[in-house]
Amino acid sequence: MSDFQFLNPIWLYAIIPAILLSVWLYRKPKTTSLIANHLSQQLGLNQAKTHSSVVGVLLSAWLITIIALAGPSFQKQQVPSFGVNNARVIVMDMTLSMYATDLAPNRLTQARYKVMDLLPALKEGTTGLVAYSADGYMISPLTHDANTLKNLIPNLSPDIMPNHGSNAGAGVKKAIDMLTQAGHQQGDIILVADGLSSAESENIATQLKGTNWNLSVMSVGTAQGAPIRLPNGDMFTHDGVTVVAKADINALQSLAQANHGVYTALRSDDADIQILTQALNHVELKTSKQNKGSPELEVHINNGFWLLPILLIFALGAFRRGGIFSLALLISLPLLQPQHTFAAQEAQPKAMPESDFELSSVFKTPDQQGYQSYQTKDYAKAAAQFKNRAWQGAAQYQAGNYQAAIQSLQGLQDEDSRYNLANAQAQAGQLEQAKQGYENILKTNPNHVDAKKNLEIVNKALQQQQENQQQNQDDKNSKPDNKQNNDQSSQDQPSKDQKSQDKQNQQSKGNNAQDNSSQSDQSQNKSTQSQNKDSQQNQNQSEQSEQDHKNKEQKSNSQQNSEEKSKQQEQAQQQSKQKDEQQKQQAMAASQQDKNNPTGNTIAVDPKLNKLEQIPDDARRLLQAQMALEAQQNPQPESNGQQW
Repeated sequence: MSDFQFLNPIWLYAIIPAILLSVWLYRKPKTTSLIANHLSQQLGLNQAKTHSSVVGVLLSAWLITIIALAGPSFQKQQVPSFGVNNARVIVMDMTLSMYATDLAPNRLTQARYKVMDLLPALKEGTTGLVAYSADGYMISPLTHDANTLKNLIPNLSPDIMPNHGSNAGAGVKKAIDMLTQAGHQQGDIILVADGLSSAESENIATQLKGTNWNLSVMSVGTAQGAPIRLPNGDMFTHDGVTVVAKADINALQSLAQANHGVYTALRSDDADIQILTQALNHVELKTSKQNKGSPELEVHINNGFWLLPILLIFALGAFRRGGIFSLALLISLPLLQPQHTFAAQEAQPKAMPESDFELSSVFKTPDQQGYQSYQTKDYAKAAAQFKNRAWQGAAQYQAGNYQAAIQSLQGLQDEDSRYNLANAQAQAGQLEQAKQGYENILKTNPNHVDAKKNLEIVNKALQQQQENQQQNQDDKNSKPDNKQNNDQSSQDQPSKDQKSQDKQNQQSKGNNAQDNSSQSDQSQNKSTQSQNKDSQQNQNQSEQSEQDHKNKEQKSNSQQNSEEKSKQQEQAQQQSKQKDEQQKQQAMAASQQDKNNPTGNTIAVDPKLNKLEQIPDDARRLLQAQMALEAQQNPQPESNGQQW
């Protein structure tokens, strides 16, 4: 009896009202009676004994029923254990062609977002992650934790890959190795890529031929393709020609169909995720015997059913007075309630005339009425009906009344309300407040995908707004410069006019000299001297203006040189500070090593591991160092000549 226990012990609390009811029933005959005591004694009736026997029978039946419901168990049974055996590995393309811009902003960003949306839909089993370029690299082993993969995916990019190239077969091979090492004989591989060469397709088909691995494919990009824009802004070129990366959709589709998988193109809605999840969420149960000798489960057997025959004996006596019929009627009363009226109201909504008053609204709270209006997409009416501020703010947001939604949602502390408040602020143009709201949500819940997406959109809008303001400021600053140039040109204009005037005077004088040939040589000499003086004065004025312009340019050049020198000095100071900090860190590490190793023995440390110790908070560089170590351990991959 050491294994005896109640499987549902909460039913034992029902003994308390049974005892109280029995005490009340025992005391009731002593205070009230239908027949006087002297008459009952003359008739030979003993009502007290009869009543006590009835109460005893009811109490006994009640106690037996409670004990049976509590599930007494004193036996155990060995049963096999079952576990979900689903396993899949996501293989992501990290070649340079993922920088193509036919999908905005590029293929890489869209692929990362789509895979992050796919992870929550994979509800059962384990998931791993592989990235490939010239070779395949394990990013995460098979795990049940989708949040781990969500934190790794945003840091993936072709820049951190050890070698550039395209070898999808190596990525599939790495996925098969991961599944095999985890003890799986079958599983799914999801290939997220923008194209395959014929050699890659043949390599993958050879690896999957005659196996239980299913290959599903999600293509990224368009058949028209687009140039590859590198992170530094340059276009990727090959032999001096800009490369246009085109998605090979036909090759990807035929590969998936040939390997028992499904194909879908990356889409803006969730249709592609639904196609993949329908194929991947097949439940495969494995018993404990199949699971490499895992222990079977011991379960307790409910022995309460042995008390049912005793209850039937008590029930036989109830037929005489209609007790069973009364009990059945009492149990069936809740089932006789007219609950089908709701279906009748919904079945004939069009036959009833439309009116502002509905009888059903009398029995509904304002929030229930608002929810009904919200379901019919009458958001303005729903906002007026809701009393709950969170629901009212959501209805106002859907109705486009963003300012009212901000007022309703202000001050609410739950995550959904704060997220809706940030959305309303962003729609109302309050970008700084919206940014602060998204950041506060991500502090408490770093895995909020929608908040991350909206924060990126708001940051881009703020950046665009700052650029526009800067451009407007530059336009305003350029107007005074134009005014100065106009003034200077107006100042130069009199000198030009003066020169032209001198030329006209000279021409007129020459004409007069030709017409008046009778004048003397002395008057001609005077005229020529005056002309020389005027031309010399004009030349001196032009030289003076040119000299002033050169002085201004020299001053501006000297100011620019001084600013450049100050910037170089600041950069040199920052570099010297960084070197000093690195030397301090190295000295502290050396001292710590001396404490841990007092004998002075030398310890060989891999420089890659030192890098991992120096950058514990940079997930991107950690992944880069992890793949670099894996690349050192693996043999050098064979080059297929494909660089993107």
